[in-house]
Amino acid sequence: MEKATAENLQNSSDRKAQKTKETIKNNLDFPLVKIEAEEKSKQKDSGLDERSPTWGQPDSLTISFESDSESMAYTTSSDSSEISYSYFVESPPLAVVPISFIEPEDFKESDEKPMPTEHRPLKMVGVGMRNLGNTCFFNAVVQCFMHSVVLLQLLALFDHVSPCDTHLTGFCVVCMIRQIVDLSMSSGSDNVISNKIFSHLNDFSPTFHPNQQEDAHEFLQCFLNKLESCCYNLDPRDNIVKKAFGGHLVSMLRCFNCCHLSITPEPLIDLSLEIVDVDCVPKALESFTKIENIEFFCEKCKTQGPFEKQLLIDHAPSIATLCLKRFVNDGFDIQKVDKHVSFPLELDMFHYTNKINNEEMKYDLYAVIVHSGFSISSGHYYSFIRCNPNEWYKFDDEQVHWVHEDHVLEEQAYILFYTKRHTLWFTDYTQIHKPFVNLVIPSTSSCIPNNHASDVGESNHVADDTSPKATPNKRIKGDY
Repeated sequence: MEKATAENLQNSSDRKAQKTKETIKNNLDFPLVKIEAEEKSKQKDSGLDERSPTWGQPDSLTISFESDSESMAYTTSSDSSEISYSYFVESPPLAVVPISFIEPEDFKESDEKPMPTEHRPLKMVGVGMRNLGNTCFFNAVVQCFMHSVVLLQLLALFDHVSPCDTHLTGFCVVCMIRQIVDLSMSSGSDNVISNKIFSHLNDFSPTFHPNQQEDAHEFLQCFLNKLESCCYNLDPRDNIVKKAFGGHLVSMLRCFNCCHLSITPEPLIDLSLEIVDVDCVPKALESFTKIENIEFFCEKCKTQGPFEKQLLIDHAPSIATLCLKRFVNDGFDIQKVDKHVSFPLELDMFHYTNKINNEEMKYDLYAVIVHSGFSISSGHYYSFIRCNPNEWYKFDDEQVHWVHEDHVLEEQAYILFYTKRHTLWFTDYTQIHKPFVNLVIPSTSSCIPNNHASDVGESNHVADDTSPKATPNKRIKGDY
């Protein structure tokens, strides 16, 4: 009797197994199959490292399956790592694997790395700027100016009432940059709309026109020229451009015939460095300051002959702006030098000076402008800002988000901003910043919250500047 009962149980088990196989084979619809497996961790506090993602053993692991006759999706999540992974599979067969056979490397981490909790911003880092149609070039440059602490400190000390009458009726670049900085540091907006710059592009240069892509380096130079001329026209005159970005070069010429040495000082606002034959910024600076042999007429011995020429830094600026020459004119067209040139976080400019002035020459990188695209007249510009030594943010028009430092160093930089060692970092400066202008705005002003304005934005894809961008919920609009 007991033997017969055992045989019946065995036959019943075999029939159930056969039925399950037939069900899977026939691809029957399952509304929901949920498999939960729990595995105790041998090391309870293990998890993911912020820089080098490595797996620890999870306290519990949940695998959820959803299936129909044509597709299957499943999600895994871990309580201890707080990271979930989702997959979509178009082949229907479902294979249930014991939890002991699932290895960490079977799951791939997303390319977009989440910001570690300890790096989430607790202080103001600034807001994005609305794209008004091919305006990424000046958005990227203005963001770097707004995060240049030396410039902000000089703007605070500058004896000029903002907004002035000139700005209310026309355009004052001092008032404009002050107002944008104040709004960027306020907590009432996700981004600001700079109609003033957009409508007065032609005031920066007669070649600039609205809705036309321009070169970021050219705009940077035109912006500083406009700011400098504005300072000269104000009373009292105070050239904050030279104080922040200005330095001096010396051009030395030595005649091979009579050994006469001619030294000529030259103003320095930024350095344009050749990168075709170099792979890093220090080598580009070495190339800039190396001795060259040229033909020249000597005023002393009155002969035309060989000369030695060398450019050296005589007085280092507070902010060292380096432009890597990515656009080269080959005589027929302007070609882009599309390659990675490494750049250091710390730069010692003493190696590229005449070594006469004993001054601080060590600099820290705080801002980077990148051009993504194939030509000078197309593509997209965005910037990276280092708000403190361990935090980088990407400012891409309206969008602002934290990024890994390694990601920044892998970019093809176009313009680099270095500030002298011991300068305040931006997040430290925000703690002492006082508004430049009165932000209490009358109801009749054009500077009002704007939740419904439409805009013509740029795509982050190269050579595509006409597709609209998503509209954020909060904006501050006005004539800046």
